[in-house]
Amino acid sequence: MKRIIAVIAVLMLLFAAGCSGGAKDIDIVSSAETPESGSEWTSGAEKNTRVSIVGSVAYLFDGGKTLYGAVEYKNTSDCAIVLSSASFDFRINGQETFKTFIPVLAEYDVVMPGETSYVIYWEKFDEPKPSNAKVELHPALSCEKAKTQRINIALSDAMAAENYPGFATLSGVIENTGGERCSLNMIYAAFYDEYGSLLGVWNFTENAALDVGARRSFVSNMTELEIDRLAERAAVIKGAGFGFN
Repeated sequence: MKRIIAVIAVLMLLFAAGCSGGAKDIDIVSSAETPESGSEWTSGAEKNTRVSIVGSVAYLFDGGKTLYGAVEYKNTSDCAIVLSSASFDFRINGQETFKTFIPVLAEYDVVMPGETSYVIYWEKFDEPKPSNAKVELHPALSCEKAKTQRINIALSDAMAAENYPGFATLSGVIENTGGERCSLNMIYAAFYDEYGSLLGVWNFTENAALDVGARRSFVSNMTELEIDRLAERAAVIKGAGFGFN
């Protein structure tokens, strides 16, 4: 029970970082445009564990009050891994803002060789940045060999819609395709345009137990993800989810 309460508290802090309103048409910088593109970072603890950056985006939301960054990464090692740390080097109008952190619930996000997952960072500023500032993200990730098995939660029938003024909603179905019942879960939904470029990543949790094989419909209001015309521009939605107890 203490673990569940702690996890819920972490998630509340994570989602509290953004709020409605804010900047539109902020420049997006993909990892393909940075020196880090295609590079690999190796954990010192496990020399055979590697991850590569697939894509990244950065925005200012809420009129310049909230910094957001998202990264898609791929496990290029020969074993299952989890992330041990993430370093996000933001450039806001050329000024560097460097953040190193352990991704939320990283110990449960076990990624198999050749598969991908996501990392998101939110930060609320005391003093807002210019809402039309150019934002770049240069990410680096470290990983280690996983010590547990993944409780996989699959996302299907995903659909984004501009149903409400100012933000999009995401609906779909999640299913426990792992080999173990879970009490809580974390779902990442990644949005790509028609050219395959990453637009942004949303994460949410369905606070309900899922038996093996159980399916559950959901609707998530993406109020904090203030990406202009997200539902209209998203040609592909990919999901990555995991359960935990």
